[in-house]
Amino acid sequence: MAVLQRDSIPAVMSYFGDGFNQMGQADSALWYYRRSLALRPRNKTTLSKAVGILLDGKDYDGAISLCEPFLAEDPDNTTIAPMKGLALYLKKDYESAVKVFQQQEDIGNDSYPIHYYLGQSYWHTQVIYRAEKELLAAEEAPTTP
Repeated sequence: MAVLQRDSIPAVMSYFGDGFNQMGQADSALWYYRRSLALRPRNKTTLSKAVGILLDGKDYDGAISLCEPFLAEDPDNTTIAPMKGLALYLKKDYESAVKVFQQQEDIGNDSYPIHYYLGQSYWHTQVIYRAEKELLAAEEAPTTP
């Protein structure tokens, strides 16, 4: 029974975070998500919610920092890696964003956001022919990974 209780604590923390998030209290939600991740750092669902709050709050460095430990163990993750790429893009670190989105494309992530942000990142780095290719691919890509 002790194992069940210990494993349920991160879930309860995440549920509290969800509740605060739904009420528009991002700071409280993020606090609970961080507590949940401290106990269960490999939970990509909770991590993506926390990163989403940081992105909404324009804390791009915080979002990248939160992604790093997870991606150190799973660099090809199709949920968290694109979020890091988005943070890099929004931070205007286009060359680093290209690396993240290109890696996602290389492993077969053929979704609209990957092509769109890869194309936009290439555009900002003045690699126009690649930008055009990716933006055309975005038009034909599925909207979800």
